[in-house]
Amino acid sequence: MRTDPVQVLCDRDVIHDVVMRYAKGVDSRDMEMVRSCFSPDCDATRWGPGPGDREAMIEYISGVGHFHTTMHMMGNQFVEVDGDRAAVDSYAMLTHHRELGDGRVHKLDVNGSRYVEHLERRDGAWVVVQRGGEPSWAPNGVRGLDSADPAVRWLLDRAEIHDLLVQYALGVDLRDDERIRRCFAPGFHAAYGDREFVDLDELCAFISGVEHFHSTTHFLGTQLVEVAAALGTDEAWCTTYSLITHRPREDDPEAEWVAAGRYVDRLARVDGEWRIADRGARAHAGRPARLAAPTAGDDARVVALVDRAVVHDVIVRSAIDSDDASGGTTHHFLNNQLVEIDGDRAHAETYLFAVEREAPGAPPSPWSDGARRWLDELVRGDGGWELAGRREVTNRVPDELVLHPE
Repeated sequence: MRTDPVQVLCDRDVIHDVVMRYAKGVDSRDMEMVRSCFSPDCDATRWGPGPGDREAMIEYISGVGHFHTTMHMMGNQFVEVDGDRAAVDSYAMLTHHRELGDGRVHKLDVNGSRYVEHLERRDGAWVVVQRGGEPSWAPNGVRGLDSADPAVRWLLDRAEIHDLLVQYALGVDLRDDERIRRCFAPGFHAAYGDREFVDLDELCAFISGVEHFHSTTHFLGTQLVEVAAALGTDEAWCTTYSLITHRPREDDPEAEWVAAGRYVDRLARVDGEWRIADRGARAHAGRPARLAAPTAGDDARVVALVDRAVVHDVIVRSAIDSDDASGGTTHHFLNNQLVEIDGDRAHAETYLFAVEREAPGAPPSPWSDGARRWLDELVRGDGGWELAGRREVTNRVPDELVLHPE
């Protein structure tokens, strides 16, 4: 059922969009959009609140109407496709804001949620048929798939590298040393702050320091993957932003703290699979200035997949470039992206947490205060896709959509 790599890649993108449409529907109070993501017979009995069927679940979800702003930021997405069935497991950071009668704003921020979804292809469309249960964490992903088409191989490489980074984050959060070990190449080098490692036992011992916390969440976003396939080498480079939450105590959520950072990696293909070869400041030394996407052939599916990937990269580069300012900094953490392409024009909507520092060493602003969206217009010119316009907006809904207690 996994013999067509292009179909698997297409299915992964569509399934990604189902989750993103769900989040957009909830945050815009569009319950018809939410409903369209689920089958009529969807089973939600194993989801946290256990509302039962689709309509009971939507009634429960509609409780977000008591807040004027919500943002369901989804990330660390693990997608496993098997023919007409699939599973998707996602990390989530959720923010809810409502105004109290005395002018204060009440915030309900949740930064350790995980969504477990099982989907089926019905009448040509992917829908969620079960929410909740045990996650599978995509044991295969795109591993084992190959193609002689350079564009398809490039897309597979990007997907596998994405999966590698989220598996690393999961390994840290689950305290799973073997999962972490599988992410690194023989002869690797990794720098974490002023600590450097070339031995896996020493690295895992260092990472095991997270065991001092009740739980951690390594939430990833703003990922830019560049593959050197066009250069005929088995190297790639990846920049990935992170919002890492440490929780010292289960019974005291106020004690948790969130750190904004980034992973800078050089990757190598080892025995047919991508691994982290170098992590830290030196990882991108010698990297080519810009690695263009391969030209897609005549398969319209591949053309669409490449266009979508390049549009994603243009937007991510704009976030990374704008974070390189001197003095105070802004950490643009991106996820939840929906892209529509129409010929040589494209529209993209991207969720964003902006974490700001007024000066070096200053405390960062709360991640939930920076909840907003980028609405981007792009055009394809002689040099490829480029930004043509951007609006930055919040997720605040019109007052008439806010429910007020009786």
